[in-house]
Amino acid sequence: MNLHIPSKLLKLLRSPLICALLFSLTGCWSSRNAQFDAKQLIPYQAKGAGVVQGHPKFDPSYPQNAGISVFACTILVPVIDFTREDHERAVVQGEWLMPFGDEVRGPISKCSPKQQTDYNGNFRLTGIPAGSYYVYVWVLGYWVPGSGLYGLDYPTGLYWTSVDVHPGTEESVVADHYTKRGRGMFGYAFVDLTRQWAQYNLEGDWHKHVDNDR
Repeated sequence: MNLHIPSKLLKLLRSPLICALLFSLTGCWSSRNAQFDAKQLIPYQAKGAGVVQGHPKFDPSYPQNAGISVFACTILVPVIDFTREDHERAVVQGEWLMPFGDEVRGPISKCSPKQQTDYNGNFRLTGIPAGSYYVYVWVLGYWVPGSGLYGLDYPTGLYWTSVDVHPGTEESVVADHYTKRGRGMFGYAFVDLTRQWAQYNLEGDWHKHVDNDR
């Protein structure tokens, strides 16, 4: 017998609030300590003149890294109490932190510049307000041009570092820390926005190149 679940009910079951309730009962989520304070984002809402450029650092010991092109995006996340806890516990330690809603996600996202990298993973973000940022580079997938070969294994995943931006200066960074797929941060931690943004913006580009190479 086929069980039909109404779309509205399915959407409700997938909502962060319901997921948080279900998983809190099973002990899978870790509670947060930091409270979101929107006032800490005020310096990041100003019009800036800083520039951040860089790229992720791929491990040269992996032979599949030679000659690949990557689908990736970069996001600069302001360092405030809330995102610092997200970074240290979810990104670095791999904890599953309690979900949060749009009242937190929206304001932080508006202050977090995003950009698709080129196919070598290079990025250059301009107009950045002065302040401290986490630099996240999400590599969604890769392909070897002209070969028909593509993959979702390493080097896909999250590359990250941090940077201090000063007024009117250009900072060069290398995202040399790597977190593979499947860690806790890819649940409801803020950095998951990087993955969502990458999938939404790069899916068409991915199919255009990979399908044409087959």
